[in-house]
Amino acid sequence: MYTVYLMLSLILLTTLQAPLAFAQSACPENRYGSAMVYDEANKRLILFGGAEWDDTPTFYNDTWAYVTRTNTWVKLNTPVKPPGRFNPGMVYVPGREVIILFGGHRLPDGSLSDMWLFDVKTDSWRELDPPNRPEARSCMGMAYDAKQGKVLVFGGRGASIPVSDTWAYDVELNAWTDMRPTTSPQPQYGVGMVYDSVNERVLLLEGHYVTQQGGVVRDGYNGGLYTFNWEAGMWRKIECSPPPGRYWYSTGYDSDRGRMIVFGGIRWISGYGNLYDETWIYDTKANTWTRYSAKGPEKRYISPMAYYPTYKVTILFGGADVIGEAPGGGDLRKYYQDTWALNATLAWSLKMANSTAPVKPAEDGDASRGIPAYPCVSILLGLGAAFLYFNWGKKRVMSKYFLTRAMSQIEKIHTRAFTK
Repeated sequence: MYTVYLMLSLILLTTLQAPLAFAQSACPENRYGSAMVYDEANKRLILFGGAEWDDTPTFYNDTWAYVTRTNTWVKLNTPVKPPGRFNPGMVYVPGREVIILFGGHRLPDGSLSDMWLFDVKTDSWRELDPPNRPEARSCMGMAYDAKQGKVLVFGGRGASIPVSDTWAYDVELNAWTDMRPTTSPQPQYGVGMVYDSVNERVLLLEGHYVTQQGGVVRDGYNGGLYTFNWEAGMWRKIECSPPPGRYWYSTGYDSDRGRMIVFGGIRWISGYGNLYDETWIYDTKANTWTRYSAKGPEKRYISPMAYYPTYKVTILFGGADVIGEAPGGGDLRKYYQDTWALNATLAWSLKMANSTAPVKPAEDGDASRGIPAYPCVSILLGLGAAFLYFNWGKKRVMSKYFLTRAMSQIEKIHTRAFTK
């Protein structure tokens, strides 16, 4: 009996250790304007693209997978891939187990209108060629409406100015439809769009609008919240008290609690970019907005964010902060490559710092079970107990009292491992 128990102890102690309680060194480089979605089939996040828009801009075309349980980023091997870009639209299509990528911006091409499909079963990209599609754009709102079975796109930054058109994409037919709604928000970009699965509707939070009145360009921020009515073919404004207007903020949707999550963003005031580090929550059932003051990521903008239902956390990656004016004009930016998690109680924790050095993340409710960072101790305990029994037990040197104490210690270790 003791022989079997000791051998099982050895196996359990050496295999139930935390599967990397410390962050790995590999992660996407500093960037902003990436796109990130939850891959339901493989229980992971998929991130694509982004940019470092400096004197010599870099537009990334790499694809990464993030797993919360192990707190690891893995760069996927994708020989065929979309060209690098900034602020594309990207959604996951459940049932089909594919990700749809549309548009974005890159130099010297400008706004893009190409479409790509990422198969999460094979981790491979292939370009789509629908017969009709929206005009080139970036910074648009894009979400998959599960009830309608279609991808919805609104607005964005076109070739030169913001647009306000609404398009629907049918994945099965590989076809776009210009919805031509009777009422729409103003032409704008840097908006946030999510699918509210609790109420089976798309939600759109406004961004930065630009209009021309009498030859004068006017821009600003309305910050209104809208939903799209498919039957009536129109956008309807929801009467509520949303956050002060801004754009290029991060948006996610907590499908377990019916909450739209908004973080950060930027608002230009008198020629100066005012950035935010606020966390706002929209309760879709109560139709109320609440600002939470819990300390989290530094102020930033254009950071991808997505909900990770497996562990009930919302993950945010990277982004940028405006820290001054670059020589020759434009913005001088600080870029991030850190990874953050917002848990169910709306507390932020740093999962991976803004460097390649491993860091221990704060607990956020999804801690792996086991004995973190003590694989050698686990092995020695198991081997030591087995050695004592087989070598001393046969010689009757090991007393019943000593054996009982050894079993008790192993029991305690197992208990801590499964309740940590």
